[in-house]
Amino acid sequence: MTQIGNKSAGKGDQSFKTLTTRERECLLWAALGKRTKHIAAILGISQATTNEYISSAMNKLDASTRAQAVAILMRAGDKLGES
Repeated sequence: MTQIGNKSAGKGDQSFKTLTTRERECLLWAALGKRTKHIAAILGISQATTNEYISSAMNKLDASTRAQAVAILMRAGDKLGES
């Protein structure tokens, strides 16, 4: 398995299934280049709550950065609708 920093590439590939709808929404908006304050405004939640959703998603995906979490989610692609 390829190493990225201290993390193994692909480790979070199946963890996307444990993300809540809000965690996914926050990451998807981040993937579109939105900053925390804009994501919060779009979803009608506070910036602190937005940061909590993103942080929780990062932990579930074993991602070190927001960008890595987005990449894992995007790599999952069409698997998002699977149960």
